[in-house]
Amino acid sequence: MIDSILLRFAIIFNLFLIVSAALLAGNVNVWRRTLGYNEVVQSIVVDPHQSGSLYCCSYADVFHTTDDGETWFSCGLGTERGYPKSLAIDPVAQGVVYVGTVDGKILKSRDAGESWTEMSVGLGSGSWEDGGIVQIEILPTDNQTILAVSPRNGLYKSTNAGQIWRLIRAGSLSSLAIDPKNPAILIVGGEQGILLKSTDCGATWRDAAEGMPRDKVLDFAIDPSDSESIFAATQGGGLYQTTNGGGSWSLNKFPGAWILSVVIHPLEPHNMFLVYSTVAQLVYRSVDHGKNWVRLNTGYPGRLLALDPLRPHHVYLGLMDRSPRLEAGLSLSTNDGDSWTRLASRGLPDDWISGLALDPSSKGVLYAATYSGIYKSLDGGRTWRANSGDLPASPVDGIAVAKSNPSVIYAYESNSGMYRSQNGGVNWVLRDSGLGDQPVRTFAIDPTNPDIVWASDGLLYYTHDGGVTWAEKPISYSM
Repeated sequence: MIDSILLRFAIIFNLFLIVSAALLAGNVNVWRRTLGYNEVVQSIVVDPHQSGSLYCCSYADVFHTTDDGETWFSCGLGTERGYPKSLAIDPVAQGVVYVGTVDGKILKSRDAGESWTEMSVGLGSGSWEDGGIVQIEILPTDNQTILAVSPRNGLYKSTNAGQIWRLIRAGSLSSLAIDPKNPAILIVGGEQGILLKSTDCGATWRDAAEGMPRDKVLDFAIDPSDSESIFAATQGGGLYQTTNGGGSWSLNKFPGAWILSVVIHPLEPHNMFLVYSTVAQLVYRSVDHGKNWVRLNTGYPGRLLALDPLRPHHVYLGLMDRSPRLEAGLSLSTNDGDSWTRLASRGLPDDWISGLALDPSSKGVLYAATYSGIYKSLDGGRTWRANSGDLPASPVDGIAVAKSNPSVIYAYESNSGMYRSQNGGVNWVLRDSGLGDQPVRTFAIDPTNPDIVWASDGLLYYTHDGGVTWAEKPISYSM
């Protein structure tokens, strides 16, 4: 339910990005978007081949950094090929990345995210409600064997690096873990306390839920030094542990809690972290294999965790708050969680980014519409400054720059209307006479005439005089 709501937020706030990039740039591939504070991160994977390199995805795109999050670059996936949900990095072949989408697709990149190929043969359908492909895991000893979790359909397996998939376990599954010492051992969890174990890489399964509550299993962590020790994060039951490989389970900590994520460091197995979901998600750490837990001061509510396999003390935290003002983005700790640094584009405000637009005449010039106003970057999104001019102080829901005259900018505020600037955002004039009463969700400027603009609030509107007047344009359908 939470992911479904977040997806709808992401669609609304990123729809304009897709339209403006296509119309203004003429080629979506030239749009290089940086990770902002407001990206609700769905998955984080740390590159085992290169220190400081990691990927994360929001519903808007997949992002890549090679400098520990100082700068982020879009991998160009966007949303037209499916909203990204899960990620995996090939442990053997450098630069090979897989992404799962909310509509049940899997895409593969062989060049560190520069280009993508769909690899969905044999996969069933997915949907927003069930999350599509929520997890992808690659066997550490055989990078041709890949497993993918679909809550609607079950567990899929490919033995040829994603070319063909087959369903090896049907059911409403939500999580998967592979034994790092013996990759033939799999643990899967799902709705209503489903917990199954396979010792032959999915050919056969047995029930392994003794002692577990009837709660959805959200995450697993297998101790890399002791395969019999496994931790299970549940939705409303707390953190559970088995010391006999799933023969029986007992409550470890946090009875009745949602545990969103649990991780064990591969180089220091005594070092563990988890996200405890309350009103504000809290992060805890254990240094004694889960016997005792200490709350960490992350500064922001957490959602999911990733540990750097090359650097034992580096911890990445995906952020999310359930309050109306969503906190999102990514934080990094280089000292096992004692202190944290927020990673994102410098200078942007700490609130939602509702629209982005580029200056088609100047390389690296970007505009961002935020709840705090309009911001401008001259260096491809690395740094930003306020650029609202005399625009009324109100959340800005969308922005577009005219391709034929980049000094002409349109911005929409749901609280006050559509505005036009003729001098690059210094001065603004209200131009919404004739627009409907509902909030405008997307708009685009004609690439050859800055006075012609199309806008939609569910109905379609058109202006030929720069917004002085607007007229509804009925849409007719032919069968």
